[in-house]
Amino acid sequence: MSIEPKVRSSSRQFYGESVEHSLRDLYPGVRRVANGYSRDPDHADDLTQECMVRIARNLSKRDSGSALNAWACTVAHNQCRTLYRRDRFRESHRVALDDCQEIPDPRRLPDRDFEDRCRRSTVDAAVNDLPEREGTAIRHVCLDGLTCREAAALMRLRANSVRRAVARGMAKLGQAADLVVWTAPGIRSPTWPAETLDGGHPVLALVAEQIARDRLLDGMRLGSTDRILDGVRFASGWREIDHLAQSLPGCPVVVDPGFRAHDRRGIDALRILRAHNPDSPVIGYGRAASSWQGAGFIREIGFVAVVSTGVNDDAETLRRAFIHAADCEETDVLVRRVKGCTDPEMHRFLDLALHESLTRRTVACVANGLGVGAQTLARQCRANCLPAPKRLMLLAAAFHVERLARWSGHAQGSVALAVGFSRVADYRRLVQRLFGAAPSELTERGGPDHVADVIVHEVASGPTSPFEA
Repeated sequence: MSIEPKVRSSSRQFYGESVEHSLRDLYPGVRRVANGYSRDPDHADDLTQECMVRIARNLSKRDSGSALNAWACTVAHNQCRTLYRRDRFRESHRVALDDCQEIPDPRRLPDRDFEDRCRRSTVDAAVNDLPEREGTAIRHVCLDGLTCREAAALMRLRANSVRRAVARGMAKLGQAADLVVWTAPGIRSPTWPAETLDGGHPVLALVAEQIARDRLLDGMRLGSTDRILDGVRFASGWREIDHLAQSLPGCPVVVDPGFRAHDRRGIDALRILRAHNPDSPVIGYGRAASSWQGAGFIREIGFVAVVSTGVNDDAETLRRAFIHAADCEETDVLVRRVKGCTDPEMHRFLDLALHESLTRRTVACVANGLGVGAQTLARQCRANCLPAPKRLMLLAAAFHVERLARWSGHAQGSVALAVGFSRVADYRRLVQRLFGAAPSELTERGGPDHVADVIVHEVASGPTSPFEA
C-alpha cells in the first residue's frame, strides 16, 4: 500500500519533465510561425506565448499517429489566424474621437416653421376650392391621417366612395398652380407634375409608385448615362405622355401598363399610345401582372424591355434599358439591312451582336445566349462568310457611339464613356484601328451612316482590305 503513491508521484514527475522537454523542443518552430504573422518582435513574442499555451492545453488530445512538430505548427497557425481576426474585428469597431459628430439640435428652425405654415395655408386654400365631398375626404384621409373606412363612417359613405373622392380631389390639386401634390403613407397620387428640363433628350416616364420613380432616377445617375439622356421627365397621365412622345421622337418612354386612365384601362391607353407613336421605344415597367406580361401582349406592343417592380428593377438593368431604347430605330434599320443579305441561320446571332455590343458585352456572352461556345460561333461565322464575332461587335459598338452622338448632340468621347468604354482614348484607338481615321474624320465621312455601310459590306462579302482586323 505504501508503494502506490510513490509510483504515482514518480510517473507524474516523469510526465511533467517529458512535457516540458517537448514544449522546449517545439518553441523554435512555433516562433517561426509567429514571425510570419508579425514583424514586430514584441508582438511575435506575445503570439508565441499564446500559441504555446494553446499547445500545452491540447497536448493530451493529440492523435498519437501524427507527428508532434507538424501538429504543433498547425495549432500555431490556427491560433495566430484566430487572434488576427479578433484584433481586426476590434479595430473595425473602434471609434476614434475625431469620428464623433455633434448631436443635432432637435428643435426646429424658425424659417422651417414659417415654410411649413405657408405650405399649410396654401394647401388649405386649395382644398377649400374643391367640392364639399372631395375636400372633406382629403381632409380626413390626407391631413388627419384617418383610414378610408374611418372617414367613410364620419361622412356616412362607403369606403370605395371615399377612395374615389380622394382620387378626384388629388387629380384636381395636381392641376392647381404653385401647388405640389404630396402623398401620405398608403395614398398614392394618380397624377404627378412633369419636371422642367433644359435638355431635349429626356427619359419620358409614366409611373404611379414612388419606389418606381426613385429607381428610374437611380438608373439615370448610374455611370455616365446622363451624358446621353437629359434626366427623367414624369408625365401626369396617358394624354401627356402621348403628347411628349410625339414632340420628343427617339426618347425612351417608360410606362406602367397598370396606370389607369379616366375613361379606359391602362392597357387600352397603352395600345393607343403605341398606335400614335409606332417608332417610339417603349419600356414596360410595373408590377408583375399576367394581364400585360403575357407573351402575346408583349409582341403586340413591341417593348424594348420589360422590367418588374421589385424583381429586376435594379439601377444597372434600368440603365441598360435606357441606353438600348434611346433612338433604337436606327439600330433596327441596320439589323434589317444586315439580315437581308445573310443566311437565315445567322439572323439570331446578328441580332444579338448588333444589340448587345451597345453595352460592351463580350463574345462569350453572345455565344452563351445562342447556346454554343465561342469557338463554335467563330467557325459558324467563317462558314457563312461573316466577319469574326469580335470584329463585328467592335464595328457595332462604333456604330452605336456615332449614332447616339449625332442624336444627343454630345461629343463622341462622352457617349463612349456612357456606353461602357473606360477611357476616351480607348474609343479613339478603336476607330483608328477599324477605319484608319480619327473620330472627327469618321464624322466627316458620314458618322453612323458610314459605319452602317461598312458593316453591311463586310457581312455581305466578308472582311476585305482595308477593313481587315
